[in-house]
Amino acid sequence: MVAVTSLPPSPQPQSVAADIWQAYEAELGPVCAFLRRCGARDAADLAHDTFMVAFQRRATFEKGRPLRPWLFGIALGLWRNQQTKASSVRETDAPLPEVADLSPSLDESLEQRRRREALARVLERLDTDQRVAFVWHDIEERPVAELAENLGVPTNTIYSRLRIARQKVNAAFAAQARKEVS
Repeated sequence: MVAVTSLPPSPQPQSVAADIWQAYEAELGPVCAFLRRCGARDAADLAHDTFMVAFQRRATFEKGRPLRPWLFGIALGLWRNQQTKASSVRETDAPLPEVADLSPSLDESLEQRRRREALARVLERLDTDQRVAFVWHDIEERPVAELAENLGVPTNTIYSRLRIARQKVNAAFAAQARKEVS
């Protein structure tokens, strides 16, 4: 009788691992940009951690589904865990992220740069749940259902957060426009 000490690894996790490492170069930038837009100050570190966690959790990935939403979900979880561990006092005098960090293009016009800075300031004032919903859907153009699934909340909860975030963003830009006119 031969004793079995271990089972051979499942082929699926290995193929997913290869997919993760192959996608690393293509997906690192979008994951990092997503985290920056959500307000993560150390987005590059969190983006790298995202791929480490993805590799560790590769057995839970459903082959055939898009990789980016799964990575965004992991990144979001890491960022939220980091926020939970941080002190409850928010640094209000911390500098805003550089505009170049928010945009992959170096040849932005001055007007586009001003708009991006204004959007960054508005996003910073949103609460985390609203900011994530707004960035995920309106900036990253990802489906609401994917975010709901990644966060484990009802779809209507995400729609509610998105609606409130849009109202706040629109109100902030309307106030800014009135201020510029007067």
